Amino acid sequence: MYVSKLIIRNFRVFDSKGITATFKKGVNAVIGENNCGKSALVDALRLAFSTTSYRKEIYFNLSDFHTDSRGIRSNEAFIDVYLDEIPADLFEIWNPENNTKGEFHIKYFAVQLPDGKEKIRYQIWGGPVEGNNLSSETLESIQTAHLGALRDSESELKPTKSGKLANLFSSIVNTDEAKEQVLAAVKLANVNIEGQQSVNQLRDIINTNLSVLEQDLLRQKVGVGLVEPKFEAIAASLRAWLKPRWIYIRNDNLILQLVKDLYSEDEWNQATDSGAEGVFVDVWTTESKTLSDEIKEALSSELSKKFEIMQNGLGYNNLLFMAAVLGDIEAATTETLFSLLLVEEPEAHLHPQLQELVHSFFEKNSDKDNVQVIYTSHSPTLISRIGIDKIVLLFENKHNIDCLSLSESNLDDKDKYYLERYLDVTKSQMLFAKGIIFVEGICEALILPYLAKIIDRPFDKYAVTVVNVDGVSFEPFSKLLCFANDPQRQTIKAAIVTDDDRCTDKSNQTQYISKDIDYDCSQADLNTVISKLEAGSPSDRYNKIVALCQTAHIGVFGAPKTLEYALALTEANIPYMLSAIIDVYPQAGKTLFNQVEQLTDINAKAACIWLFMRERLQQKAEVAQALTKRIADKKIWIKKDDGTFEDSTSNGDFIVPEYIQNAIFLVTKEKTDGRAN
Repeated sequence: MYVSKLIIRNFRVFDSKGITATFKKGVNAVIGENNCGKSALVDALRLAFSTTSYRKEIYFNLSDFHTDSRGIRSNEAFIDVYLDEIPADLFEIWNPENNTKGEFHIKYFAVQLPDGKEKIRYQIWGGPVEGNNLSSETLESIQTAHLGALRDSESELKPTKSGKLANLFSSIVNTDEAKEQVLAAVKLANVNIEGQQSVNQLRDIINTNLSVLEQDLLRQKVGVGLVEPKFEAIAASLRAWLKPRWIYIRNDNLILQLVKDLYSEDEWNQATDSGAEGVFVDVWTTESKTLSDEIKEALSSELSKKFEIMQNGLGYNNLLFMAAVLGDIEAATTETLFSLLLVEEPEAHLHPQLQELVHSFFEKNSDKDNVQVIYTSHSPTLISRIGIDKIVLLFENKHNIDCLSLSESNLDDKDKYYLERYLDVTKSQMLFAKGIIFVEGICEALILPYLAKIIDRPFDKYAVTVVNVDGVSFEPFSKLLCFANDPQRQTIKAAIVTDDDRCTDKSNQTQYISKDIDYDCSQADLNTVISKLEAGSPSDRYNKIVALCQTAHIGVFGAPKTLEYALALTEANIPYMLSAIIDVYPQAGKTLFNQVEQLTDINAKAACIWLFMRERLQQKAEVAQALTKRIADKKIWIKKDDGTFEDSTSNGDFIVPEYIQNAIFLVTKEKTDGRAN
């Protein structure tokens, strides 16, 4: 069984239109920027599954009703939960048209009391028809566990009656016989400790002073022991500690050879690290070995070392806490038909490699028919590990919160396969952005952030991510952000910046530009190139992506031919581009400079620069890096009268081509009155 769909309306950031989130079996991720409702979605699930419970961890408050932009608060809120593959025991929530599916609904509303105060009431029903009974037993057969974003792992693992260790221990020791065995062990330990002279001395001191204070009135006496011999007290007293991973044995310690003899050569190499004067041995590997009494005695101080939780790092304590909570789910009773683990920001305090291990841990533990994990995250590392169908994206759209479950996006199976191969950590960052610009290569990815600053649209201010698709496969990425049933519906603002690749079709010789032509070609060849570029038509590949995005909310902005050609079509940009080329190609770049210097037509200059770069694709990224530095520093190479070159400050600004400006304005803020604002 698993939660397949959740609808939330008029709850916190979600308005009357609400959101619909779709989930799959196993592990699911809810992502989005800050303050877009991830915690609210988790709390909606917590409220839903604890509504009929006598012991709640969360309550619905007046402040949970949605307040709109006018400051008007709603007086009712709705949470609708849909489940799939439900067992026959949950007949109260059956869908009569398909008894493998179930649903239940909660309506919260505010009522005014005679004294003017408001109070929360709720109605809950199972199945699609309002009024159907839903008993507490039905929801109590569903276990939920929650790990909040601001969890204090150290405090949660301290010995308390309601602590995680006590809960887990109570779940494991759930029969009278097992409890009696634990009690017998503690009673025996108490007898042994009470027999110690120092403990008796402590007890006698207290009782002597107590008798003086009480005299003949009360005549109380105390005993001193480890813990009260009651099961609840024993569970509440349990504490976790850490055992060191390594023990250190000096080379001159005779016991070292005895320990080494327990291992094969390969095992020893795997289990040890050499120190300056000894060997570090992995403690875990010794647990599988039969240690002689001599070894145990010699290493007793090392093997018995323990560290308090507070001495551990926050990241590892976070892992320890999650392990305890998942253990509680695993130890659930047979009456539990379904377990739902809700985790907020599991990546807290963890470096990327450990984040990957956490995800694998979730996958392993949810690989059961009755366990589902839903976590919220800001981590591209985690998102890059999860299947696209299991991601729920929350985003802001025109000051309202909206939701796109990527399983409901406009992707077919081929697109999903492609994206799951290529959605690495870097590309996954786009799902956390307010705006996305897709580009086909590293040059655009390097240059666009600098061009955005020139027109006062810095990407960091507007939370824009540039995604390099490493080619021209824009189609899957563009479909990813579109609803299958409504492609025009806005999600994250997105634009595609690409070359229109005109004059590349060999079958059309009237437009095709031969690859044999280089920048130092004859004037006749250069004139032919110029005329073909001016008259050329965009490639079929470019026209296809334009046609696709016309039915979506994604803008396509094409460079006439290539990025380099488009940048060079403005006279003010020529010195910057030639300077960047000289930085990478000191000799050939100066030759190009001299040739461009002789030209008067801007189209000829742009064509010449494009022809140069076309034959030197391997160094395009280096040229792009040099160009961004030149633009930032306002530095250019100038040719002196004696023919030598000098690095100098430019008096002119770099001009951003209009097509790039329009792409940047689309994903940030529109240009108004002819000016950037």
